[in-house]
Amino acid sequence: MKMTNLAPRLFLTAILCALLLGCSHPAPEPSGSIRYYAGADSLGYEARLGRVTFELICAVCHGKEGKGDGFNAYNLNPSPRDLTSSEFQKTIDDRHLADVIRYGGPFRGSSNLMPAWGGILSDNNIDNLINYIRFLGQTH
Repeated sequence: MKMTNLAPRLFLTAILCALLLGCSHPAPEPSGSIRYYAGADSLGYEARLGRVTFELICAVCHGKEGKGDGFNAYNLNPSPRDLTSSEFQKTIDDRHLADVIRYGGPFRGSSNLMPAWGGILSDNNIDNLINYIRFLGQTH
């Protein structure tokens, strides 16, 4: 691999890590039986962290609200999935979501345009992202 190809990847990884790890996170909420959110208008801590990841890497295709209408969606065929769809939320389990995020769409028979993020996102990042995706399904 040429150095010119490696440098942008390292730069992107460093920026993404800095943003995901951040310098200032809100104080953790007490953990309990509520996984996704405490109420209709508030996100739990893990889902808030997942929202940060979603807005950085997913929203460009899936849209800020997860409806599949992001800035880049119009360039893609097939279009990105509407993550707020109740049918989608009912039929896909967390393991399936984790596999698609980690290994890319083709790994689970989804779009070959869905990239693999497992080389950039940690298992915790992926779990938090799934928390946020589940929240999107419950709010629409």
